[in-house]
Amino acid sequence: MASDQLLPVKLGQLELGLPLRYNVFADDGELLAPAGMVFTDLLKTQWSARGITIISIQVADSTTDDAKQLLRPYDPEILKRFESNLELAKMAAFTLATRLADRQSVNCSEFNELATLLLNDIQQDSAIALMSLFKSNLQPVTANDQMLAERCSQLSLLSMVIASELQWDERSCQLTGLTGLLHDVSLFEMTPSLSTDDQLELFSQHSLKSAYLVEGVMGVDPRVCMAIAQVHESLLGNGFPRELHASRITPMAKVVHIADAYLTLTSSQQPKLFPTAQNLHPSDGLGYIMHHAARGRYEIDMVKALVRTTSLYPVGSQVKLNDDSIAVVFRSSSMPSAPIVQLPDQRLLDLRYSRLSIVGPCRSSGSHKSVLRISQMNEVELDVPCVADC
Repeated sequence: MASDQLLPVKLGQLELGLPLRYNVFADDGELLAPAGMVFTDLLKTQWSARGITIISIQVADSTTDDAKQLLRPYDPEILKRFESNLELAKMAAFTLATRLADRQSVNCSEFNELATLLLNDIQQDSAIALMSLFKSNLQPVTANDQMLAERCSQLSLLSMVIASELQWDERSCQLTGLTGLLHDVSLFEMTPSLSTDDQLELFSQHSLKSAYLVEGVMGVDPRVCMAIAQVHESLLGNGFPRELHASRITPMAKVVHIADAYLTLTSSQQPKLFPTAQNLHPSDGLGYIMHHAARGRYEIDMVKALVRTTSLYPVGSQVKLNDDSIAVVFRSSSMPSAPIVQLPDQRLLDLRYSRLSIVGPCRSSGSHKSVLRISQMNEVELDVPCVADC
């Protein structure tokens, strides 16, 4: 094996709990672990005890088809189509809520078609989907119904990205997207003069009311209605409205629950009655979700799918490199801590094959993003609706 096929990597860059993508070697050429083996705390402890701080991974040359795929620019046609379909998703959520409120008949076929269009683009290039999500999060929205429609489209998109990464079949991915899109239809046209108690009651029961409304849509899959009713349930049994435990919550609801948490954590604004927007840097949002997944709040395999798709430094976010330059995360890679980044000169760089590495997320003074410290991980509450200044 030629030496140029070995890439030195810091031991701390390997992600615990994830399978190794490559064969791992010590400096003397000893095979430490084969590709496919899960990197565990035990392995890390054993290698650290031997004084191993740098390992080498066996990789193909960076001109392989895989690397070429990751380094390809975004297809402008897919990007344009994706942004157009996101706008259609916003309109669809608002139109559905209006029709249901007026007791008009609604057919699910148009929503199925929209979910299929979004899913097809996700399967072609999930990075474009995530970049579209990041760009939409930067746009200020003031009208509550407009904000809620935007939230519905984002929830649908991110839920399908996670489901697709989990390698669910196309129908399951589509139904997961519909669950996200239709979950909050009962919250449109809210009366702003509701008392605090009424606001709390409305939010705590909105999953059930949305499920009831969606049941009236012609051709809707019953699994969507069941998942809508369970989106805010927690694996630990302390969710709402029924305090269900993990075994009684459908997989689709679990995925949408994680996507909902991520959006709440990273958004700068939320619709009325929603939990207060945390406005965290995307990396801090992922850190919060991983922290609580380890404590049983979220399904670990589903959180890993979110991390694999977005990387530890989500697509679209800015990161600081070890040469003090600022780059933008362009795509995720097989190593969550070493994504594909776009440099200031617009070049794309695969950090898996570079001496450059990410020091951390870039929190510029102008971004107004909050910082979530480890000591605050248990202080943030995501399931309490906003009852002040709504």
